[in-house]
Amino acid sequence: MQKEKIICSAVYYNNGETYIHQPFNIKTGIVICGHRHHNALFILSKMNLPINKRQITQGFLTNTNKFVNRKEAYKIAKSVNQIVAGNIICLHCSIHNFVECIHWKKEDIE
Repeated sequence: MQKEKIICSAVYYNNGETYIHQPFNIKTGIVICGHRHHNALFILSKMNLPINKRQITQGFLTNTNKFVNRKEAYKIAKSVNQIVAGNIICLHCSIHNFVECIHWKKEDIE
């Protein structure tokens, strides 16, 4: 069994609706992934859904298809050596031969 890793930025919008093909730990609402959080937020803004900022959580998607918030993402990334500096998760994709770095603020993980 492979270790859980962070694979990309994601935004969880919990509007109470049920959607198919969501991460296994999401029962209601929708998770949108993106290169960065602002990319996912942009897609969400174009979906014509009534958005309440309190219903949005910025987080990450793991290789086990689980949405995690920033605190949990930090713990996961640290446990599998994805942290290359104090505030950077470095994601290496050998299939597409690139490295993606995701930054966050210290207060996001405390």
